[in-house]
Amino acid sequence: MRPSDASAPGCSEFTDNGLSALGRRAATAVLAAGFVACVMSSGCGGDRAGRLERQMAWVSTHPRAPRPVVKAVLGKKLQEGVGMTTDAVVASWGDPDERLDLGGGDARWVYRKGQTRNATRVTIEYTLIFNRGYLTKVLQSDRR
Repeated sequence: MRPSDASAPGCSEFTDNGLSALGRRAATAVLAAGFVACVMSSGCGGDRAGRLERQMAWVSTHPRAPRPVVKAVLGKKLQEGVGMTTDAVVASWGDPDERLDLGGGDARWVYRKGQTRNATRVTIEYTLIFNRGYLTKVLQSDRR
């Protein structure tokens, strides 16, 4: 469900009416909080609600985050090269399956996500490379 599709009581559609950058960030935070309330009032599972709470907590504590990073966190996406920090990645995807600290803010994280493709169970492994605390590269590989 997207925020503009929300039908739970108290939910409304949001449109960007040329707000200032600060106004857009504040509106995004308000919209996201409303979205969480809408999803939670419509009976979402606990895991999804917990993820949304984590995303919203990050957005509310990072009001000056670049817009592409905020959109990535709220959309459960990863964005290379736009200032996505380790904290933003955790807010978006949760804790990694593996963490390797290379020192100086450099790190390599691994996430494993199971999928079914053509009736075959496949594990997709995502390796994230951080340089000085910022996401710089996402590598993807399949494991059967």
